[in-house]
Amino acid sequence: MTWTNRLIKKAIIDSPVVEYTPVIWSGRLYLVETWQTHWDGGLESEKQFYARIREEESNRVISEFMEGYGFASGFVWKDALYVFGTRISGGSDLDRTFGDIYVSKSQNLTDWTDPRVIIERDEGEQLFNESVCYDGRRFVMAYESNTHVPFTLKFAESDDLGDWRKVPDAMYGPEKYAACPAIRYVGGYYYMLYLEHLKPRWWFETWLTRSEDLIHWEDAPRNPVIAPDPSHRVYPTCPEHIERGCPANLMECNASDPDLVEWHGKVRVYFTGGCQHWAGYLQYAEFDGSMQGFFESYYE
Repeated sequence: MTWTNRLIKKAIIDSPVVEYTPVIWSGRLYLVETWQTHWDGGLESEKQFYARIREEESNRVISEFMEGYGFASGFVWKDALYVFGTRISGGSDLDRTFGDIYVSKSQNLTDWTDPRVIIERDEGEQLFNESVCYDGRRFVMAYESNTHVPFTLKFAESDDLGDWRKVPDAMYGPEKYAACPAIRYVGGYYYMLYLEHLKPRWWFETWLTRSEDLIHWEDAPRNPVIAPDPSHRVYPTCPEHIERGCPANLMECNASDPDLVEWHGKVRVYFTGGCQHWAGYLQYAEFDGSMQGFFESYYE
């Protein structure tokens, strides 16, 4: 019997956003986004980072906050939205530093607490994307680190979303490229979407793995979950990218930074298409079914 990927690409969104999380708040779909100021001011403007909340249906920006933080992700718990982000310092892409992970929260999407550090990087380490889930007894964060070049995924746990502990011996992908995680807990497993670099090609796909304990991992036999479409033309977003050149000749070779939500009886998976580092644009795909059904379909 032939297996078919039931995740169907639906739309390319007119947005250069790379890091985001779809969340449901008061019955509406919002995106927690990292915005870069040069997208507003044109290619010659200085690149700075901040988080913002955008209502998906109306495309209306609700709030802007956490200036100087990138790799934003969000998690709704009870009556609050928690937004996590990495402190970013430095100027150009070549000398930028990615520091500790912070959290800010709001109970109305407009008033935000001051960012507070929750994950401190080790000496010489830089931290990037992060994602949070709840497993019924604790909150778990998957976060991206450069301790195993170029990227690997580590884990932390919390009882209250405010105080976090790194989980000893919990790691995924130290022997390969593993980046930009999206973690969820369903059916007794931690399922994690992440970015896989299929070397030696300049080609990046979203893959799926799962674990019962955050230490032992089982990769899905039906990977990839999302592959790029090399017929799509992409466009650079800053002059540095133009000067450095693009190994894919600005054709799509990347389907990265996945995040997902159950919405109107389907699983909507957002991702960034592009050529990895040089250009990209936001897209989404849909799976007709539950979150658990979506993940389990790749293990059939």
